[in-house]
Formats: sequence, C-alpha cells, structure tokens
Amino acid sequence: MLEHTEFDRPDLKHLNGSTTFGRTYNSRSSEVIAIAYNDSLYELFEWKGFKLSPSKLKLRDESLLTRKFSEYEYGFINSEGVNLRAGADSAAPILKKLHRRAKLKIALADSQSMQDLNIWGSWIRVEWKDSFAYVWSKYIDIPRKYIKSNKNKNEAFLQTTGGIYVLQKDRIVAHLPQENYYSNRGENFVNFGSRGLDKKYQILGVCIYSYSCGQSSGDMLYVWDGKDLKFLYFDGGIGDGGISENFGLKFPSDFGGQKGKIIKYDAYSEPDDFMLDESCARYGSAFITEIYSVMEYNGDTLVEVDSKHKRLKDLVSSNFQDSRLMHYQFFDGNNDGIEDVIFLLNKVVNNENGGPIGLVGIAHGKSDMTFDTPIVNRSIVHEGYFNVEFNPGSDSVAITIKYNTGMYGDPIVGGFYNLYVFFYDKSRNMWLWRSIESAETFRRDEPTFTNAKKAYFRKKLIPFEKAW
Repeated sequence: MLEHTEFDRPDLKHLNGSTTFGRTYNSRSSEVIAIAYNDSLYELFEWKGFKLSPSKLKLRDESLLTRKFSEYEYGFINSEGVNLRAGADSAAPILKKLHRRAKLKIALADSQSMQDLNIWGSWIRVEWKDSFAYVWSKYIDIPRKYIKSNKNKNEAFLQTTGGIYVLQKDRIVAHLPQENYYSNRGENFVNFGSRGLDKKYQILGVCIYSYSCGQSSGDMLYVWDGKDLKFLYFDGGIGDGGISENFGLKFPSDFGGQKGKIIKYDAYSEPDDFMLDESCARYGSAFITEIYSVMEYNGDTLVEVDSKHKRLKDLVSSNFQDSRLMHYQFFDGNNDGIEDVIFLLNKVVNNENGGPIGLVGIAHGKSDMTFDTPIVNRSIVHEGYFNVEFNPGSDSVAITIKYNTGMYGDPIVGGFYNLYVFFYDKSRNMWLWRSIESAETFRRDEPTFTNAKKAYFRKKLIPFEKAW
C-alpha cells in the first residue's frame, strides 16, 4: 500500500468503477483518477507520484463518466465540387459548388431516406446565409458524437457518419474514414486517454452494439498521437447462437495489464450444456481455442514481443508443422519452481471421413525461460471430440475429453467423456498415468453424466505418451 484516501460519498452501493485520465491540461503534471457512480456522478483524485488527494479540477469532457456529450452542429463536405442546392431535389438550382472539408451548420439531419437519380440516401438541410439549402447525404459527414480532449485544451474529437475528425481550435487537423465494420451501429464514442501507454497517445473508441446473433460488438479503437490518427484494433467479439468469438486487448492500465505492453486475447468458444457433477452450473463456456499474445505498439502497428506465450507458439511451429495450437495452460507440473505448459494441438487429416485429430502435449520449462522438447500423446483424443479441458493440480494434471456435447451435439445420441489423470514421478523424470474415468448419457438433453466408471493404475507404470 503506497497511499490511501477515502471517498466523499458515504453510500457506495452505486459505485460503478474507476479509470485514469492520465495528465490533463490543467492537472499540473498530476495523474487524474476518476471514481464513477452509475447515477452519472463521479469524484476526481490527483496522484502526484507520492500523494493521492481529492481534486477539484474540472474536466473539459465528462462523457466517459456520464455519457453526456457536448453538442456539435456542423457537418463537413467529404468530396470536391459538391452541389449545394436550393431544394431537396436533384433538379433544384445549384447555389454553390462546395470544396472538400467545407463546414456547414446542420438544420435537419434525419430526413426520410429516398431514391434520387437511382441512388438511395436523403437530402440534408443546412443553414445557408439567411435561409436553407440542401446537400445529398453521401457527400456530407454528419456529426454523431463530439468529445473535447482533457489532455489538450484546444483539441476535440468528432465522430461522424464518415469517420473521425480531430479538431484544434475548431480547425480540422486530421481525418480518418471509419473502418467499415458495422460502423452504422456505432452508438457511443469514448476517449480512453493513453490507457497506460506512452502519454502522447490518446485511445479513441467507437462502441459498436449488436442486436442479433452473428453481429459484432465491441470497440473500434483508434490512436491519436498529436500528429496522425490511425486505426488500432477491433476490440470485441461476435456471437451466433451457441458459438462466440472474442478478440480483446488488455492495456497497461487495465486490471492485470503489463507495463508498456498490450495483451492480445483471441478465443473461440461454445456453451457446454453438460456437467461432470452437480457442483457446476450448466451451460459453462467450453473454449475451443484460447490464445494470448504480448504486444507492443510501435506507433503504427501491434508487434508481438517475447513472452512465454510466444515461446510456446515457436515451440509448436518448430516441432509440429502440420498442427495448430488450440489452447494451453501454464502450471508447475514437476514442482521445480519453473512454469511448465500443457497444450492441445489440432492435426488436420486429409481423408474423406476424418476430421482434425487432437494431440495433447506437455513441455517442461527450463531456467533460461525456454521449454524442453515436448512429450505428446496421440491416442487419448479421438476423432470427433467436442472439447479438451485441462485441470492442473498440485501433484497431477487432469485432462477431460468430451464427445457429442455442447449446444450442437446430436440430440439423440448421448454424450460421453473420458477423464485422464497423470502425475509426475520425480524419480523417473516422467509423467505417468494414474487413472481414467468414463461416463455417458443416454440422451444429450439429460442434465448430467451417469454411470461413471473409474479405474486406477497402481502397478502398471504407463507413461503419458503411451496412454490410450
């Protein structure tokens, strides 16, 4: 504990969370930390590196905490030679030819969609001199959300129908067309600050919401470094019935983040609707793939750097060129104080009937932070498996292989599983098979597995790689 201070608000039942704004334009080099409540109230604190104290600073933009945005009444022309017309009709007189980035005050942005000259769109009414004029919607970027920078006093960010604009003293200094990733569903705009990266960065997020299966949701992330605005990553996922995909970034200031690094997470999962026993909730997530990468942002792209995750990927690519790494778990299996790893590979079989074959491997960690040559079992995971789960313990590791389970299992044929337990024998320097448990259901819609049978191996010393 370095420092401690209390909230002013005694009732914390509405506490929503906390975030850092980094150094703001008026914080005199202090880091500004906000405690947010779900009734749109918040408290600010300043961290000076040695002292934490309540702050009376005023933020230029509160939208991250309150979701209340400043108004911006102007749109920008996005092409050269755009016609400004006297009426909402392609035959109406042309009042002026407009240049790209010309600024017009919007009088009516939500006109009814129509077809004019065989093109779908709408006529946007704008203020012109002492009256009104019209621009076809394709050629004007209409404001959606406007946020002022807390880092720089005269800076602001504008999300429009045609991308993001950076404004300084209300002049356009940068513009980036929005990535075409369901951008029409962008319902929020957030300035996350640097999120623990170099203080020159400001991370902007266009929040995408999904309304049905198969649609993506999350944040379209952009980086502004004071000179250039660049697309960074889609931090979100896609759900489709029982299947979901997730692509996430964990920044240094996020819980569990690493200093100067961004942790990239990719996963593909399906709900598992079977329990091994009554202690588990039904419909848990079965991770089919789950991969981590430790990245650095070099000012342009995310670059993977050395980590235990990358060393495992390199190990797999050098030893199993025909297989794909699915998921893995680190643990100290031989109790030597150095992390080992157990992992699942998919080997693609080129034949008419076969699907991928699963291979389970164990690799011991070495003092130089690399791994020994892995041992692999090619017999315990059979064709057509649904999921392989690892559960390392203090002196053993359990491997559960499920078949015909999950949301998309056959509703008539029963599911079944095999649960293998292996232990590490220090005297022999090898993993040995301790037991196997098997169970099945008569139908997939039964809540639990029944008729479990378990066998122990007390005398036969069967190595991990020879178990079947």
